[in-house]
Amino acid sequence: CGGFMLTRKKLLKLLEQPRCGEIICLEETSSTNLVADRMIRDNRLPDGTVVVADTQKNGSGRLGRSFYSPGRVGLYFSYIKVLPKNAENTGLLTSFAALAVCSAVNSVCGIQPKIKWPNDILIDGKKVCGILTKLVSDTKSNTLTHAVIGIGVNVNQTAGEFPEDLAQKAGSLRIALDREVDRAVLCAQIITQLDTLLLEKKALCGDASAYVIQLRSLSCTIGKTITIAAPDGEETATALDIAPDGGLVVKTASCTKVIRSGEIDDSYR
Repeated sequence: CGGFMLTRKKLLKLLEQPRCGEIICLEETSSTNLVADRMIRDNRLPDGTVVVADTQKNGSGRLGRSFYSPGRVGLYFSYIKVLPKNAENTGLLTSFAALAVCSAVNSVCGIQPKIKWPNDILIDGKKVCGILTKLVSDTKSNTLTHAVIGIGVNVNQTAGEFPEDLAQKAGSLRIALDREVDRAVLCAQIITQLDTLLLEKKALCGDASAYVIQLRSLSCTIGKTITIAAPDGEETATALDIAPDGGLVVKTASCTKVIRSGEIDDSYR
């Protein structure tokens, strides 16, 4: 990583303990998720490997969108998790990553972000982080083998730097704090939190109720009137709760149900 404050050497120095996963730094790439996926298929990496890029030319966002990834100001990386055969909580992977990011931001910046279901991290109502989780399967056995968790954080952008289509809804840690943040320190802290959850505590296996309680406490979606965008049209609902599997419990005009995918708009508030 050739950008200011973000190098493999610095990341390794900042990580709190030796780890089995590799740290791979790239100055520029199309998408860290794509690099990670390719490496998985080449069988070249241990559990917990992280691919970091100083800038992405075509960062991956939800629903096929691109993720705005300018150089030297943001944090863009993918965390690779080998899926254990007894994994019960794969549907919570994005939520686990959201908890890790919130904990890291709180630790490094002294700000408690909120989680907009299912994959956005907000500060003062502005999106500062997006998370995109991709599951990778073995085509021969038709079984899921890995997860690639892509994380993009707006760290040191100023208010005037965002493109016009993002200006009203995007924020950054620098805007919230009115000072720059060391990207390497934040990256190391997020990696440490992910290691703790996914490698040490094995959050993918066993009872996840304690994590769901944390998700509820950090949610800025619960209690709001939302619009649910689905392939068959839009639906207005009230967000009631986070389900045990990470889905969103909503009440529509006709029923109460759990949604596990799709896009929501909470601009009704």
